Amino acid sequence: MRFAPVPALESAAELKKSPPRSANYRGHGHEGNSFMSLDRVEPGFCECGCGAYIGFWDRNIPSRGIKRGDPRRFVHNHHGRRDPAQQFWSKIDKENESGCWIWTGARSHGYGDFSVGRRVIRAHRFSYEMLVGPIPEGLEIDHLCKRRECVNPDHLEPVTSRENNLRRDYAGTETHCPHGHLLAGYNLMFNKRTGARICRTCHVEANRRYRARKRAGL
Repeated sequence: MRFAPVPALESAAELKKSPPRSANYRGHGHEGNSFMSLDRVEPGFCECGCGAYIGFWDRNIPSRGIKRGDPRRFVHNHHGRRDPAQQFWSKIDKENESGCWIWTGARSHGYGDFSVGRRVIRAHRFSYEMLVGPIPEGLEIDHLCKRRECVNPDHLEPVTSRENNLRRDYAGTETHCPHGHLLAGYNLMFNKRTGARICRTCHVEANRRYRARKRAGL
């Protein structure tokens, strides 16, 4: 396969003689733990960090969103070699006033999704475990900043499922359910496991519709 010409700043021969251009790491402190940040691999070099020069695309591939002149990313079969930490840092945007680290990669239900090998995990959980430590068994991560796409460990706290539900912006503050029923007195129920508030009228109606569907064989 042909490659597009190398940028004029350096000749192909000079690039081949130069040392590997893999990510450069520098240490930072976070709550007493040391972790690594990195600079991106220079365009035209394999992103796994092996230092191999692979050039730039010489044609457009619309189905893959590739344009002529875009840097190639990986030597064949090197995609799986990439350090998870390097992948993680390349998908974070820290440039905002709130202090949030916004996940720019894939998301589902507002939460960042992060691929580690063949597994897909939540980006904020990976961030906490990498930069702080293991998440205690039985706990889940609460976003103190109330932004699901944030992966800043300073904005994350392990809590029980019950506590997480009670901390929601609307928990304990709404006077009526989404259907207009008063959340008070006999009409107010609580989920025994999570502590979430439940409208009794809506709960009874939901059970009635479920039984009707069962009788109809749906």
